[in-house]
Amino acid sequence: MGLTNRAFRNVWRKKTRTLLVVIALGFSVAAIISVYTGVEASTENAQDMIEDYEQYLVETGELSEFQERMIQVSSFRGFGGGRPPGGGGGQFGSQQSNISSEVLENISSIDYVEEVIPLIESPVGEMDFEAMREEMRKLRESGDFNRGERDFERMQEIRLSFYDYIIMGVPTNPTLDETYLLLPENIIEGEKITDNDQSTVMLRGDLTFNDAFFAGAKVGDTISVEGYDFTVVGIYSSDTNRNYVYMDLSDAREVLGLKEGSSYTLNVYVDDKSVVDLVVYDISEMYPDYGVTAYSDIYSLFSERMESERESEISSLQNEKSGIENQGYTIIFGLIIAVALIVLFLMMYTVKERTKEIGLMKAIGFTSKSVMSQFILE
Repeated sequence: MGLTNRAFRNVWRKKTRTLLVVIALGFSVAAIISVYTGVEASTENAQDMIEDYEQYLVETGELSEFQERMIQVSSFRGFGGGRPPGGGGGQFGSQQSNISSEVLENISSIDYVEEVIPLIESPVGEMDFEAMREEMRKLRESGDFNRGERDFERMQEIRLSFYDYIIMGVPTNPTLDETYLLLPENIIEGEKITDNDQSTVMLRGDLTFNDAFFAGAKVGDTISVEGYDFTVVGIYSSDTNRNYVYMDLSDAREVLGLKEGSSYTLNVYVDDKSVVDLVVYDISEMYPDYGVTAYSDIYSLFSERMESERESEISSLQNEKSGIENQGYTIIFGLIIAVALIVLFLMMYTVKERTKEIGLMKAIGFTSKSVMSQFILE
């Protein structure tokens, strides 16, 4: 009888023990594979997030340079609580007047002005003032807040996050969007609004969650915005707390009851950041009733703060990745030792149990090598 046949018959004779050993070894090997796969998946996920954050830092730097050439002309002054027509509250303060197409043309004619883009931004719903005041109180107590223009962006973020959603009317021109990033880039589903794509909207993903304002809305669905029906063409993600509902500028005017050609805000881009102050002065002289804000200092500080936060997150993720790898490989090492011990004790027990059989095999001419080979094979 050959070595393989003898080993198989010996294993088959002890069915219960064989089954238990197979289960134990199978479980151990499966655990090793499972843990290893989990570690690989977790570290890959952490690495992807690190790469995303690093890419974000690069894009933030580019955006900061881009925004340093921008001036915002607004029909709202200060940080009061005026109500735009059709909206839920004044995000910039008391309303002076809507900006007409004539104003846009006059500002476009100023020296060094590269492009003037009209925008309509209007929050919808009733603000939870108590919640907002509590959030502002926490921010002030944190010591990480400065009153005035320097923290304009943070104040806006907090204020606008307490509305149901915000109508954001932009020119749906692919060329303008490519140059000045008018529509969100992080598309989760669907696509951007295209040229003359009226009665369509893009929703922030947070607005489509189960408990959100447009819960369950998907690309292709029809939703109601202030009594007007719109088709969802895209769903995007964003790092801000602003639940923007993007639509064509003409649609925003219709929903909010504005005159043709009017807007709440103009984003004015100049040729070079060195002439920003000069253009701000010219616009202020031309239209003293409008709010004119150079975003160079604001976005520079905002970018620095965001960059610092992202670098901290990257460091945290790298530590987390190392921790996952160390913990995972420690578990794998322990499982390998456990498997080795199972095999070792199994062989020791088998040898002790079959001492007489080994002696008989040696007596009839089996060599030590052949006896060892059979036990290893089993």
